Parts: sequence; C-alpha cells; structure tokens
Amino acid sequence: MRILVIQLRQLGDIILTTPALSALRKSHPRSEIIFLSHKMGRLVLKGNSDISEHWIYEEGVREFLVLMKRIRQKKFDVLVDFLCNPRSAYISLFSGAGKKIGFSGVRQHAYNITVPRHFPKNSPYIATQKIAMLSAADLIHDPALPKLKLEITAEDKKLVSEFAADHTDWLNAPVRWAISATHRRKARLWPASCYAQISDFISLNYGGVVVWLWGPGEKEYVEQIRETCQKSKGLMLPPTTFLQMTAFIGACDFMLSGSNGPSHAAVAMDITTLQLHGPTEPEAWSPENERHQTLCPADRISGKKSLEISDISVQEVKEKIASMWSIIEDQAKRRKAGVSSASV
Repeated sequence: MRILVIQLRQLGDIILTTPALSALRKSHPRSEIIFLSHKMGRLVLKGNSDISEHWIYEEGVREFLVLMKRIRQKKFDVLVDFLCNPRSAYISLFSGAGKKIGFSGVRQHAYNITVPRHFPKNSPYIATQKIAMLSAADLIHDPALPKLKLEITAEDKKLVSEFAADHTDWLNAPVRWAISATHRRKARLWPASCYAQISDFISLNYGGVVVWLWGPGEKEYVEQIRETCQKSKGLMLPPTTFLQMTAFIGACDFMLSGSNGPSHAAVAMDITTLQLHGPTEPEAWSPENERHQTLCPADRISGKKSLEISDISVQEVKEKIASMWSIIEDQAKRRKAGVSSASV
C-alpha cells in the first residue's frame, strides 16, 4: 500500500505528527509511507525510520504543477491530510488517491473520509487528534499515543559533549535549566524582561546553570535578554542544527518556553517543561501531565477573552516553577543516575 501523509508546516506541527507516523508504520510495516512538508521538515525528520521518503513542497506555480504530477503518477492508495488548509486540500482533492482522509469543516469536500478536528473531545492535544483521525479511518490497529520522535545521532550528541568539556560548571550543575525565549510570531513572545527576571529567580533560589537556546536569526535578541540578567547571565548555546539542539535539551532537566519548536523537542526528550501560552490553546500544544505543564493568562481560565501572553506575570511563573520544583529535582536525580535521555 502507498500512503501519502501531508503536514506542510509548521515545525512544531511536523514534530507533533511523528507519533502518527510511528503508528502508521507499526500498523503497515511493509507499506510505502511518503511524507510531504515544507523544507523545514528536514530539520526534524532526518533519519526518521517511519517514513520511506520525504517529499518537499516548494512555493511557485511550476513547482506545484511538478509536485501534483508526481503525486498522481505515484497512484497513492491512501492520502492523509493533517493540515487541511486551502493548498493541502487542493492537493488532496486532485491527488487521485483512493482514500482521502482529512478533518471535517469548510474544506471537507476534498476528502471522502472526514473526522471532527477536536475528536476525541476529552483530549485535544494535537498529536492525539492525529492518532484519532487515523484510528477513525481504520488505518491503525492501536490507538495508543506513541512518543514524539526525533532521531538523535551520535554526531548530534557530540556537540553536547563538547559543550560539557568547555563548561564544567554546566556539566557538574545540580540542575540544568534551559530557556527558549523566542518565537517568530510576536503574539507568542513573552516579554524579554520577564525571561531575564525568571533566570535571576532560578539562579537565586535553586542554583544550577541556565542555558539560553536560540536558532537562526535569534542570537542577538537572546543575547540582549541575557545581558539584562542581574544575578547570573547563564550560558549561550553555540550554533546548532535543530537535532543538535534537541540532543542538548535532552541533557537538561527543565525548559521554560513559549509554544515553539524547541518546546516540542523537550517533550520528545521527556524532560520537565513549562510552556507559556497567550493566543494559543495550552491543551492543544502540550500533553499536560505532571512533567509537562502550561501557564496561560488567568483571564482565560475564568472565561474572559484576554489572550495576551504578556498578561502572564513574572510572579505567576515563579509560583509555577516553585510548585514544580520536586518534579524538576527528580528529573535531575534521574539524569545523574543515567535513567534519562541525557548523554552527559
């Protein structure tokens, strides 16, 4: 059987699709599973053993026509569209696939099998929604949610060892803290000054070492945050690929972030996380359990429409970290005992 899975973008959404790919591969070990995404998908799918091929969606009329021809020539038995935006719906509609599966809604005419987007209602986590779609379409045998999957190589882990050799204070730290303070969307950026205050709070009350994460085009912004810290400026992660950054995250005990790509990498590596949310739904972007927690504006909880991430106060984040301290401490103990994902 030939299966085409579509999740054109964004980075976090692609990471949240990896459990569905694992479930598909488990149920169809001999099938040809092809994944279609924007080129950003290469950052996180390199080495993924659950897909047979990774096709890249490129902008441009000519490129799109070439892609459609390639899809139709492949004669897919099944197409699964996890995005269901105008472009992916068009691809689905004219793909020639036998089964075309997507979420119900304004573009459901593009599919012959549809599933409600928030199904099951008691678990709106996006990764779970994707598994539910496959299960409802009778494409998988086991509806249990596999882990988020990022393939970390020995080469990726080499950067962690080199960082540890250069920063023995981090290597020997009782607790390793990571902060990812960036997001490409301004509405999802918690104020820079707030992150600096939390870094100071951590250093003063819990010790250990804070490391600031950054990606392409983000270094100057993160360095500016770091320079405003009063207690301890922490360390800057050197330039990395996304999978190298993921390997480093796995060697930490706790990560504070908004809802961004690194936040999902932290969940994949099973370290303790706190995600901050404004306009985004916390339940959709985090598995919400003891180890992975979220914080959103208080007005949202009470039913009001305040969706500004800046409405989350520094004090609220301090209190949340304090409430999670025993979990963070346990994570550090597990790392030191060699029972976590940490390589050093």
